[in-house]
Amino acid sequence: LKVQKETARNARKDGSSWEDNDGFKFEGTQATEFVGYTDLTCESKIISLSSNGEEADGIGEGENGVIVVKKSPFYAEMGGQAGDIGLIVKDGAEAKVIDTKKNASGVYMHIVEVTKGSFTKSDNVTLTVCKKNRTAIGRNHSATHLLHKALKETLGDHVAQAGSEVNAKH
Repeated sequence: LKVQKETARNARKDGSSWEDNDGFKFEGTQATEFVGYTDLTCESKIISLSSNGEEADGIGEGENGVIVVKKSPFYAEMGGQAGDIGLIVKDGAEAKVIDTKKNASGVYMHIVEVTKGSFTKSDNVTLTVCKKNRTAIGRNHSATHLLHKALKETLGDHVAQAGSEVNAKH
């Protein structure tokens, strides 16, 4: 346990994160406005794209990539809580959001599989979070906090919770 805690601390100190290892960093891209506390759907504009770990002008049907928009209702993975899934659509095009991450600059990265049509920079799109998944994650997130409180009250203040993975299943 001591080794695991030290490894986690060191990863936080050196800034290790998803974008450092698995994708384009979107350096210089403006931070995404998060509207997901009040809205599960919103209209926005694509400001950046990546495919195969490199900046791209567009991504099309059958391709995987990352879409960055000006504002988003998608909650990004943080503190062990899974990122949202859902859809990004425009006339004639659809991308399935399979995960949402956030880089150190506050840029929300929607990891997508384009299932129909294509997307390019400056496209106006509609983003829709999967409500069923978001609700399940919320329930499990709350349950984690309730369990921690009960353990603290039963076992004492020395009990500390950190690094719980919270998703729609657990």
